[in-house]
Amino acid sequence: MHGGRDPNPTTSVDTVDVAAKPTAPSAQAEASYAKAIRELSEFGRPFLLAGTYALSAHTGVSRTTKDLDIFCKPGDFARILGHFKSLGYRIEVEDERWLGKVFCGEHFFDLIFASWHGMAPVSDQWFDHALHMEVLCTCK
Repeated sequence: MHGGRDPNPTTSVDTVDVAAKPTAPSAQAEASYAKAIRELSEFGRPFLLAGTYALSAHTGVSRTTKDLDIFCKPGDFARILGHFKSLGYRIEVEDERWLGKVFCGEHFFDLIFASWHGMAPVSDQWFDHALHMEVLCTCK
């Protein structure tokens, strides 16, 4: 699922209705996830929402999630981490080959820019056929 500014604004994109909604572990977690998605969208760098939220959108299977999984391009990884750090979030680079984390209190999201071994970086092609959808009321 794609967020942020559309890198090809002239491209027509399909928007889907979420068939099932994941369950956040608490109302505070859901609010934290919504705030993070809103911040990412306003920052304007493209991102993909993966994990439990994508599973629910594509299959209709609903389950509890412990975090968000956000994919970004390698060139945006440090920018996104820096942006969240400037907003007061705690950040960690778990593995410089592919993974960082952004924490707001006890809640967090994984920021992923490649496969776990770093050999398959997120590229423009990942965004080419991504669905656009509203998730967790990203309105203010």
